Amino acid sequence: MNKALINRFEIISNIPLPSCRLTFCILLMLVLHLSTSLQAEQTTQLLRPSKMTPLAQEGMLIDIARSQGRMVIVGERGHILYADDLDDDLDANGDGISNSMGDQRLRWRQAEVPTQNLLTAITLVGTKGWAVGHDGMILFSDDHAVSWQIQRFAPFDATNNDDGRAGVPLLDLHFLDEVRGFAVGAYGYFLGTLDGGQTWQDLSNTIDNLDGFHLNSINQTPQGVLFIVGEMGTLFRSTDQGQHWTRLPAPYEGSLFGSELSLAPEKIYCYGLAGRLFQSDDLGAHWQQVAVPNGSNTIMASAFSSGGLIFAGNGGLIFMLDPITGALSVEHRSDRQSIMGVGPIEQGLVLVGKNGVNYHGF
Repeated sequence: MNKALINRFEIISNIPLPSCRLTFCILLMLVLHLSTSLQAEQTTQLLRPSKMTPLAQEGMLIDIARSQGRMVIVGERGHILYADDLDDDLDANGDGISNSMGDQRLRWRQAEVPTQNLLTAITLVGTKGWAVGHDGMILFSDDHAVSWQIQRFAPFDATNNDDGRAGVPLLDLHFLDEVRGFAVGAYGYFLGTLDGGQTWQDLSNTIDNLDGFHLNSINQTPQGVLFIVGEMGTLFRSTDQGQHWTRLPAPYEGSLFGSELSLAPEKIYCYGLAGRLFQSDDLGAHWQQVAVPNGSNTIMASAFSSGGLIFAGNGGLIFMLDPITGALSVEHRSDRQSIMGVGPIEQGLVLVGKNGVNYHGF
């Protein structure tokens, strides 16, 4: 045996047993203290206000919503940007963020946000808005997205390390009106509120998701039917504004990232990995795949416009579907940048993704 190892063994063997236990306890306390301190420091960092920067529009942005002529975008580092549909009053003093596409101009302004957490989704009802993100974060605005406040924050730390939901990211949300809303997230996390988000209840046990599959998106048809989609083809439907949920047959066993409505009362679309797009004519009871030419890229986002349904995703994929004729027009942007959110404007689209805000004309 190596002589150095023998010497170490002899030294340890000569330490009295109580001293060994005391040393171990001290080391354990130091490790626990260090871990708690690091968790507290991370939590403090997340609760620092988002930094105001003209580069916010160039960072990763994930979702986009529109209400009453205003578009709002959320993304990394707590960044929230807002712009009016046709804002020709360009910022001459440099205190706003300007973009243009043809003769259309959008001036993006950065909102006041009390967190640097990653934000994943946003929904708007009139001039009120809610956004969700990692660590169970839910933000609220009552001034048309100009400023935000924290309604909920549930990070994993020493105070709640026994809570299986602590630190779980929320991935999407939808409000029926100004008081009733739902949020969905990883590991089957499902929340609901009846008071505009002042309090949130865990509704995870109200849906048939014993495996805890991730819930990626929640959406509502014009007729008021709610749909939740997630990994492993997970699909849920509610026809009574979220009081009861029915599990639907999966169109395939891969992840679904969203659903999109149609003008037809019972027609709905859902989409996911490798360009998979599915259509149902009976509110999700049966599904058929829609063939997407050259569509091997994952579909990440969708929007409804006057010209038809718009879908977008990885590799700069954009295609428009005519829900009446079924005609598809597919293209890939030359920059090949992945698209995570789509917002229709008069002459094209506002796109958000890894490289911030971009524009696409028709």
